[in-house]
Amino acid sequence: MITEKEKTIIIQTFEPYELHQLGVFKNNTKSIGILYSFQKPCGWDFATLWDDLEEKLNKKIEFVEIESIRCADPLYQQEILENQHIFYSNGSQEISQNSEFCRF
Repeated sequence: MITEKEKTIIIQTFEPYELHQLGVFKNNTKSIGILYSFQKPCGWDFATLWDDLEEKLNKKIEFVEIESIRCADPLYQQEILENQHIFYSNGSQEISQNSEFCRF
């Protein structure tokens, strides 16, 4: 899905914002799909994070907040959950293919 270099860039860009969970999902576009949740809301800083990340990766990013998946179209929800890859949770980096990332 993403390279190790891209993963490192993503983690480093998110870390100042009190990250809780972070992962990627395969989407049908050329953008990178990122699943995320914060320990505390980051407010308007999210726009800065978004711009910084797209600039650093030189790719468009599709962000999906984990809790919002509950409200998503069922087909879109299924697509995300079947194609997710978690690599950061509560301050530790984890590599686990197709791990259960979101629990409802």
